[in-house]
Amino acid sequence: MKNWTVWLRQRWPGVKGRRAIDARLTRLEARMLEMQIQSGRSFTALGRTFEDATRLMEAHTENIGQLADRMDGHFESRSQAIGALAERLGARQNVLERLLDEAAARIEAMRDGVAADLRGLEERLDLRFGALQHVAESGLSAVAAAKEAALELMGAEFGHMASALKVSHGGLVDQLAVLDALTRQTQTDVERILGSTLPDVRAALADITRDILAAEAGSEQRRRSVEEVLQRYRAEATESSDQLREIVLAAEGASEQRHRLVDELLQQSRAESIELSGQLRDMLATLASRVSDMPDRFLSVEAAAKARHESLVSLTPNIETLAGILDAHRLEIRGRLDALDDLRHAMAVLERLVREDGERQRDLDVIWGEGVPPSGWPAAFRLQTDHPVALHSDDHRFPRGTANDNTRSPRFVAACERLFNRAITHLDLGCAGGGLVRDFLIRGHRSMGLEGSDLSLLEQRAEWRALGARLRTCDITQPFDILDEAGMTVGFDVISAWEVLEHLPRESLPRFFDNVRRHLAPEGLFVASVALFEDRDPESGAVWHVTLEPREWWSQQMAEAGLQLMASPFVTRDYVRGSGSSFDDWDAADQPHMGFHIVARVGS
Repeated sequence: MKNWTVWLRQRWPGVKGRRAIDARLTRLEARMLEMQIQSGRSFTALGRTFEDATRLMEAHTENIGQLADRMDGHFESRSQAIGALAERLGARQNVLERLLDEAAARIEAMRDGVAADLRGLEERLDLRFGALQHVAESGLSAVAAAKEAALELMGAEFGHMASALKVSHGGLVDQLAVLDALTRQTQTDVERILGSTLPDVRAALADITRDILAAEAGSEQRRRSVEEVLQRYRAEATESSDQLREIVLAAEGASEQRHRLVDELLQQSRAESIELSGQLRDMLATLASRVSDMPDRFLSVEAAAKARHESLVSLTPNIETLAGILDAHRLEIRGRLDALDDLRHAMAVLERLVREDGERQRDLDVIWGEGVPPSGWPAAFRLQTDHPVALHSDDHRFPRGTANDNTRSPRFVAACERLFNRAITHLDLGCAGGGLVRDFLIRGHRSMGLEGSDLSLLEQRAEWRALGARLRTCDITQPFDILDEAGMTVGFDVISAWEVLEHLPRESLPRFFDNVRRHLAPEGLFVASVALFEDRDPESGAVWHVTLEPREWWSQQMAEAGLQLMASPFVTRDYVRGSGSSFDDWDAADQPHMGFHIVARVGS
């Protein structure tokens, strides 16, 4: 007030003007005093209202706890009853399924038994027919073997007889040949003697005649011996013929005996065949009776199965009804559980609001009690850029954040003061209304904000009218420099970007992170919140969140630009955005799928 008074009196130095100014200032001071008294009363009433609300909240909390306990007991008893009913239904269903399985198994076993009986019968028939065939073949083979043996025996006997006859005839022929040879030799000798000398012939003729007579006598003797031999051979032939006849008769007897044996075997085979045929007929009759009984058995089993199926079908409506009741109870329970979850969430929100009310009240005290420091705002830095507006960004073409946001966070300023324990230089990228810059300036720190859209500048909204050159427009994805009084690039202790990174296109990130790295002090921190949810306007086609990537992807991008992630020195409530600080703000601790925070510094 005194500074304004000095300025006004210097502006209008006249006495009349001073009196008018003094009168106006007196009225203004009186009005301000009255406003302070009213504000004190309002704050007192607000405190009472807050105390009443706190007591009411505690009462509601107690009532909600009792209601939750009763609902828990009711839900637990109902769940137990439903569980028991479900177990009984499950047991009955298991019994029915087991009965059906047993019936199917019995039918299958009966089918297998009939098939096994048929296979056994076929096998036995095959064996009996094979035995009959073998017996017949054996009898025929025996008859053929007997015939062949008789023929071989007769052939051998006739062969012996023929050989004997051939031997006897050969001996006779040989003797006749000897006789002819002697005769021819004698004639030869006579002719030689006669041819040599007649006297000798005459002299020897008597000798020859004697010899001839002796030879004739010997020839007669030989003839008689030959006749004897022939007679003997004839007797032997007759005897051999008799023997052959006896052998033939014996062979014929053996053949007749074998025929009789074959006939007996055939008769035995016929008898066995008849017996087997009788057994086969009996077995076929038994099988036919069993087969004739099978339809009745199948019908009885089918009737039992139908009866059980009908019982199951009759139980189906009851089961469906119970299932519908269970579904209805399940939906009711789910609805009550959802309502209980909503109540618990509301309780958690109320508890968090109560817990943060003190901090909010301190922040409001700072904001309501703030003003320009007696020494004025800290000096502004100087910006150099060839791109004063982000012309191609939807945040400039379709401004929304810069038209609505003006986030304040004395808590983040206090957390930074505790961390550095000295005066801080701060740069806020995407500053919107400039509220955070004002919070740093109020505490005497040097702070500057850059915004890509010129809407707040043109409309002089939020803090842009009061902070002047400390808030500037700039395309932060293009090169820029912030200079101090000596013309040197400023190295900031803290550079913040609250829900800004997801607004930047991927191809512009290397230039953005280069700007951050160049303007960070050696021990400076880059602090940001990154959203993971989409943000677009179907009517205008604007897409504000264009880069939605996980923490690992952002870490790699910053590492390539020379920035390294570090452990955060802040708690979730210290952050300006993504801390649940307002009803429209997401909470990274409770909603990690919505986004996360990063803290980085220049890599070593």
